[in-house]
Amino acid sequence: MKKVLLILLLVGILTPIRGQNIPLRGKLAPQYHFLYNGTPLVDDSPVGRGSVMLDGRLYESVSLHLNAVSQDLVIYPQGNEPFRPPRAEVDWFTKDGVLYVNAPGMGYALPEGFYRVVYDGSVAVLERISKVLVENTGHHNSVRDLGYEDPSYRPDVYKYFAWSRQWFVLQDTVAMPLRRPKDLVRLNLEEGEKAWKEVGRTSRNDNERILALMKRLDAGAAPSVVLPWVARNRTDSEISTATVGRTDRARPDTLILPLRSRDVDVWADVDSTLMLQGASVSADRMDPHHTALQGVVRLPAKALGRIPTAFGEGDILKAVQSLPGVKSVGEASGGLNVRGGAADQNLILFNGSTIYNQGHLFGVLSGFNPDLVQDVTLYKGSVPVRYGGRMSAVLDIRGRDGNDERIRGSIGLGLLTSRLRLDGPLGQRTTFIAGGRISYSDYLLRNLPERSAYRGGSAGFYDFNLGLKHEIDIENAFRLSIYGSSDRFSFSRDTTFRYANRNISLQWDHGSVQDGMLSVSAGYDSYRNHLQDTGQAYAAYNLRTDVRQGWLRTDYSRVREPHNFRVGLDVTGYALMGGHRTPEGEASLVMDERLGKEYGIAAALYAGAEFRPAGPWSAEGGLRLASYMGGGAIFLYPEVRLSGKYSPRKNLSFKVGAGTMSQPIHVVSNTTAISPMDTWKLSDRDVRPTTGGQGSLGAYWTNLSWGLDLSVESYYKRLRNYLDYRSGATLVMNPSLSDDLLPVQGKAWGVEVMARRPKGRLNGWIAYTWSRTFLRDASGSGVTAIDGGKWYPASYDKPHEFKMTANYEFTHRYSFSLGAEYSTGRPVTVPLGYYSSGGGYRLAYSDRNGYRIPDYFRLDAAFHMEPGHYLKALAHTSVTIGCYNLTGRRNAYSVYYTTEGGSRVRSYMVSVFPSPIPYINLNILF
Repeated sequence: MKKVLLILLLVGILTPIRGQNIPLRGKLAPQYHFLYNGTPLVDDSPVGRGSVMLDGRLYESVSLHLNAVSQDLVIYPQGNEPFRPPRAEVDWFTKDGVLYVNAPGMGYALPEGFYRVVYDGSVAVLERISKVLVENTGHHNSVRDLGYEDPSYRPDVYKYFAWSRQWFVLQDTVAMPLRRPKDLVRLNLEEGEKAWKEVGRTSRNDNERILALMKRLDAGAAPSVVLPWVARNRTDSEISTATVGRTDRARPDTLILPLRSRDVDVWADVDSTLMLQGASVSADRMDPHHTALQGVVRLPAKALGRIPTAFGEGDILKAVQSLPGVKSVGEASGGLNVRGGAADQNLILFNGSTIYNQGHLFGVLSGFNPDLVQDVTLYKGSVPVRYGGRMSAVLDIRGRDGNDERIRGSIGLGLLTSRLRLDGPLGQRTTFIAGGRISYSDYLLRNLPERSAYRGGSAGFYDFNLGLKHEIDIENAFRLSIYGSSDRFSFSRDTTFRYANRNISLQWDHGSVQDGMLSVSAGYDSYRNHLQDTGQAYAAYNLRTDVRQGWLRTDYSRVREPHNFRVGLDVTGYALMGGHRTPEGEASLVMDERLGKEYGIAAALYAGAEFRPAGPWSAEGGLRLASYMGGGAIFLYPEVRLSGKYSPRKNLSFKVGAGTMSQPIHVVSNTTAISPMDTWKLSDRDVRPTTGGQGSLGAYWTNLSWGLDLSVESYYKRLRNYLDYRSGATLVMNPSLSDDLLPVQGKAWGVEVMARRPKGRLNGWIAYTWSRTFLRDASGSGVTAIDGGKWYPASYDKPHEFKMTANYEFTHRYSFSLGAEYSTGRPVTVPLGYYSSGGGYRLAYSDRNGYRIPDYFRLDAAFHMEPGHYLKALAHTSVTIGCYNLTGRRNAYSVYYTTEGGSRVRSYMVSVFPSPIPYINLNILF
């Protein structure tokens, strides 16, 4: 193994970086070896010159053009064949003074490709030209067919490149398609119609008309959606009189330069470091200065692969756990405790489907294939009004769409799993993406250190995804998403756990500026688990539970500048089977027993709006009327969501927010982590929905010179009817489960500090969280209540947490990542003595969660070798070499106690990964 690692390292280091002014990484430009009319390029102009921001570096005076068929930048290096660099690595480029941006790479939900910036102000207007090869008789030498009139047109050639043009308007995180340029007048109804007629008298084409119209409607507004602060203002004498620009009123030293005529490159004299800062700031669409929401974090797919994790697998949940305010109860725990909430109080969505158990191998890995994920958004403070049904947070995971050019794929090989991904076109308007993972963990578990709690176990899992997207036209698209996962594991010979997720969803998106954006989706989700216990033949049994739900959602949003409005309906039907126990084997004396099924319907109507008047103030609010019917009871809870923002400067914002939530479905468990055999319970006449609210404050500052984001957020949360259990409660196969449950109150508060640098050679974040979470049983007093009705810490109450994720890029291919985490030990209940009962000794325990296990510390490291994307290569390879728990610290996952030899009490500490775990991962892209 050491020789293999050494060879891979030497091959990666010694691979030369070819090229002169720009690295020759990518694929050869497509060749069209047949007669055709028109051109596959974006226009009929010759190869131009401009600047390219490629993989975070600026290359100037590059010969280039844009292929409108494949939507790829084509570079013409001197002495080499034309090639296409990877689209994901190109942030923007200029061609003869015209700026094109990779808008999907900036976080906008737009079709893949490059977009010409027609206008850039408080709103931006982008133009996308696409072409397809058509074979048809007749005369097609016209602007309508080719995009221009070709003087070399041949009527005897029936193949031609037909063009189409689309416009989009951008504002903050919103991207809206336009049917025609005239739609822009709706951004300002009072002045729009008059301005449209006036600019039409002097403008020669649609682009000039758009530019003239936007200059009138957008005069004096806050500048630049696409590239803010790209140039410093010099003295007036140094500014060309031909330059069309205006000064940012909040920053007099900043000049914003819109596009000019194609014979002058307005970006040519811009300092490359300033240009890079502008692109970096704009690319982060969750920039806290753009929205009134707080506690919102978006992680792109690229960031997920740079965080060191156990066995080197790119892990979504571990990446989320590295954020401030997000805790877990211990090592290898897949559950999330967000701002004082329990693990079941998070709504985890994958393409709209609810995932009930999001972990593999008892939480060691997340259940999502990182190669199929586009981005992850966590809402932990201000939860948008369209989400509901959970008390704590929302984790929205968005899968990737297939590319529309050709079949592509990747293969990943690791110590624990292998994975495969394929995506590409299925016809002219349909794309697909499919993938799966499978584990071979039995071998690894048998060879773990003897001190590991997982040594000698048996485990296996798989997951799969399928996504289809079909675009009917510019305004209508359908998306089908299918997800499935299955786990089985056993850490003793007589007990085996199995659980599985199955999810399917279908979504229709329709949108235009006139009609707004409408999304209608429906789906079916199921979660099943199975416990098999064969420890004693006469008592061997199988135990099964399941959760099923069907749902329908409609969401309609509309932009009426400067405000946005949203309304929608969310309906979910639940069916729960709390337990079915059957005998295992002929010798078993266990009786067949089944609990009754539970049914319920949760429905909600919501309406929200975002207000952005002129000036530094903005606000967002909404009302969600949530209802639940089931178990002979009906509940109705109005939920209010409010957020406000004050930005005295473009890079400084202060926010305040408050919101209420409700949750009709609960997990009943006596374990601290998410367990496959946790019992789900619907609200009924005896168990009310959990309700509560959260208030929060935040301050955010961005240093453009350093590319650094600083934030401080504080919160206070209250909970009512949170379910805990009585001492000695029976939680499995209990037909009177509600009798053993207690509706407790909860309160949580904390402060989160984060320093984040999303771009640059050194990037990552450092976070510190101080927080507390307490519960209280108010149902009784004295011995009838938990701890006599006093406040006691929740099992996930860890006051201090420090997290660091740092990545240093030596070159575009080689980088080093370091992760560190420290936290206070979580609370536990310990025995304080013993007593004699029933002819034996019994332990007498302390107050609930009255003591703590030792503090937690872990250090991880990884070295990444990214693919070179060299021309003519059949495949591209990346390698990750790392070590989890570098210091070999034996962190306690849990502590348990037994009586041995009569009255002697012995304590045992369980540690999951007590030794360093080196790993290597190989990824092949083709």
